[in-house]
Amino acid sequence: MHVFEYGKKSNMNELSPDQQRFTAKMIVKEVQRIAKEHNISEETAYWGYMHGLYDGDRELQ
Repeated sequence: MHVFEYGKKSNMNELSPDQQRFTAKMIVKEVQRIAKEHNISEETAYWGYMHGLYDGDRELQ
């Protein structure tokens, strides 16, 4: 599964509460890092991340 797919609501519901918190924190940190690196807003970085840009489409195993 791709990283950004874990952020989708249907996939988040399949995770345990601890996994949901960890995933949410990971996404927030990634989005903040992307926003800072590319000098863009966090909203724009989040949109790009959730659409597979900025390395959000990498596979997790």
